Amino acid sequence: MKTYITSMKTKIASHRGPHSSAFFTPLLIIAAALAVSAPCHADTEVHMFCNDYLDGFHNIPSVSGSTSLSFSGALGHLTVSASCGSISVSAHSGSDGSGNGSYFSGGGSWSDTITINSSDPSLNGTSGTMRTTYNLRSAVNKPGNDLSYSLSGSGFQFNDNIPVGMVSSQFLPGTFTADVGFTFGTPIQIGAILGLTANASWPLSSSGDWTLSSSGMSVLSGGNTVGYTSSSTMGSGAGSNVSSGGSFAGFTLTNTAPASHGTIVSVLGGTASVATTLNASFLAAPNGVLLASDAVGFSGTISDKFVLQLNYDPTAANALFGGASGLILEWLNPASNTWDNVVLGNSDGGAQQQHILGAYNAGVDFVLGDYGVDTTNHTVWAVIDHNSAFAVGSLSLGSVSTPAPTLTIIPSGANVILTWPTYAPGVTLQSTTNLVSPVLWSSVSPAPVVVNGQNAVTNPISGTKKFYRLSQ
Repeated sequence: MKTYITSMKTKIASHRGPHSSAFFTPLLIIAAALAVSAPCHADTEVHMFCNDYLDGFHNIPSVSGSTSLSFSGALGHLTVSASCGSISVSAHSGSDGSGNGSYFSGGGSWSDTITINSSDPSLNGTSGTMRTTYNLRSAVNKPGNDLSYSLSGSGFQFNDNIPVGMVSSQFLPGTFTADVGFTFGTPIQIGAILGLTANASWPLSSSGDWTLSSSGMSVLSGGNTVGYTSSSTMGSGAGSNVSSGGSFAGFTLTNTAPASHGTIVSVLGGTASVATTLNASFLAAPNGVLLASDAVGFSGTISDKFVLQLNYDPTAANALFGGASGLILEWLNPASNTWDNVVLGNSDGGAQQQHILGAYNAGVDFVLGDYGVDTTNHTVWAVIDHNSAFAVGSLSLGSVSTPAPTLTIIPSGANVILTWPTYAPGVTLQSTTNLVSPVLWSSVSPAPVVVNGQNAVTNPISGTKKFYRLSQ
């Protein structure tokens, strides 16, 4: 069955010339049809309009794949980025001193296919509910112009025109959950779409910066959380029930998603104060963040103290940070939408903390705020009492740009071997037979295998000449 995710925008019926007091205010209307058997993909659609007397009308077509598009005009700019699990839209429209205004509209989407199996075999084939947690951060500046948004996805939909006069660094910030029904053992498709329209009229301006990202999931049957395992292109997931007074230790999950770091998340200690379900689900790589592991959403310990451990990719650590000694466990702070030292999210705000070089020692290290890195076994760990999305990073180098992966082609008999580093998840090898515009790129098969820390694909030297590239 094919998957369709469509984005429909209202047509521009008319506009006024210079010195007009208003422009049209179409809202980005988005609809999504859910289906199965589709790979994870992301799209961006950018539509821009500026006054005819300045930049004119610009229509940039959508691009499939984890991507980002941007456009700058005389009176503003628009940037849209989308990857599996995350969408960001920034629209800024302004006016000049002669009465000319501008209009920007754009949106992004992602979708993925997920299969959920219950830890209780008797539930397979029955109905369940997938509860996904999303982080939404938005900053707006609308002193008196049109700024509208459309946010929809599996189990949720919001469409609104932001009130006139709203000037806020955080409009609609925070966390929300969305429920989707499914059948245990049967693939379903999930996804989200975010659109934003900014419309300015002289002498005022209008701007918005929005980011939506998934941060974990849990699974219910009959209204009760249950243990499960899940698989998707975005990442693996699992849930495990723990009785009151039971130990959290022993929970572990390995990310088996393609093009991932293969990160393992483990709980090394802690005791449940009430009966609960531990949930972990690997997430898409966050845009613009340097990480030496996959990101994982983890929940279920409530406010109980526990020890969380993630292993890291040493190749990525060396390439991104020049080594592993400065690595720490980071968490996604929902208030600021930034990745911070994980102990700062503890109930004491990180007042008590101690950094340790070495493996976790249950006899002496089970102290809230203790955290460390074990460069021998390639793991980081921390004693914490909060839940969020977690990953391995190095705050001291947070402003460094990720180096672009290099594609290497090595002749080997009747074949060529194409390799590139594993530290850049989400990168796809593509080929084309012609570089004359319009160039049509397609994904190369077979899928890469990891050899000596490098992604590797073997292709025969025969037939039509081919050109290769890496795309993200």
